[in-house]
Amino acid sequence: MQQNQSQNPMAVEPVPKLMARIGLPIVLSMILQAAYNVVDSAYLARMATGGETALTALCLAFPVQLFMVAVSIGTGVGTNALLAQPLAWLFSLSATTHTMCVDCMRIVSLGFLFAGLCIAFQGVFQALECGVESLIISLCRQVVFVLPPVWLLTRFVTGPENVSLVWWPLALGEVVTLMVALVLYNKRAKKRFAFS
Repeated sequence: MQQNQSQNPMAVEPVPKLMARIGLPIVLSMILQAAYNVVDSAYLARMATGGETALTALCLAFPVQLFMVAVSIGTGVGTNALLAQPLAWLFSLSATTHTMCVDCMRIVSLGFLFAGLCIAFQGVFQALECGVESLIISLCRQVVFVLPPVWLLTRFVTGPENVSLVWWPLALGEVVTLMVALVLYNKRAKKRFAFS
C-alpha cells in the first residue's frame, strides 16, 4: 500500500505542477468551447441580412443544447460511476479505500441530474442577457455550496467510516444551487412581466 502511494504522482508531485499538467488542458478546452460560441455569435451578428434573427435563434437554442449536453455528460459520468464500482478492485485498493471510492461515486452521482438543470439555467440566463445570474449559479455550484462545507467537514470528520459525509456537499450543492436558480429565474420573470 505504501509503495503504491509513493509511486502515485498525485501523492508525491507538488500541487502547482499537478495543476499545470492536469488542470491547464481542461481550462484550455473550456476556453476553446466558450470561444467557439463567442465566435459563432459574432459571425451571426455580422450577417448582412437575417443576422439578428439567426442570433436570436442561436440564443434560444443554446440552453436546450446545454441541457442535452449536461444530460449526456451526467449519463456518461453516472455510467462511469456504476462501472467503476466493480472495476475499482483492479486498482489494488484496500478494502477501506474501495468502500470510500464506491461511497463517493454513489453520493456524487446523485447530483448529476441537478447539475444538468443548473447548467441549463446558466444557458437560459445567458440567452436572456442576464450574465450576473449565470455567474451566480456557476459560483454557487462550483464554489459557495461545495468548497466551504467540504473544507469544514474535513476538519471535523474522523475515521474512515465517516468520510462519506465529506461527499454530500458535492451532491447537495447542486440541489441548493438549483433552488437559487429557480429564485433568480422567478425574480427575472417578475421584472419582465412588470415592464411588459
